[in-house]
Amino acid sequence: MQIHRQIAAGILLSGLLMGTAIAATNQNGDDNDPLKGLPPQGSVKLSKVVATAEERPGFYAIKSIDYSDGDYHVVYYMNDGAEVHIDYDAKTGDGHPPKSSGLFGD
Repeated sequence: MQIHRQIAAGILLSGLLMGTAIAATNQNGDDNDPLKGLPPQGSVKLSKVVATAEERPGFYAIKSIDYSDGDYHVVYYMNDGAEVHIDYDAKTGDGHPPKSSGLFGD
């Protein structure tokens, strides 16, 4: 019984030490930056990206907009029901086809 308590105490202590090490790493890194993962300061305004998509001939409605890797990722529908995926560079506002993430895309 004593051995089981010692093992349990050792496991608990190692877990606490690991948790403390992870917390210290997160405090020193950028993981707590609320602006991390957002478009950089001076980027094209999202309203301009929306207006650009809405001005396309045959545009019907925006389904979703997301931001990552320096691009706004926009998904919208055309009047004929076609779904369009287009990326807009956050710095310039220029549209381009989405980057493929492999053989079958996203």
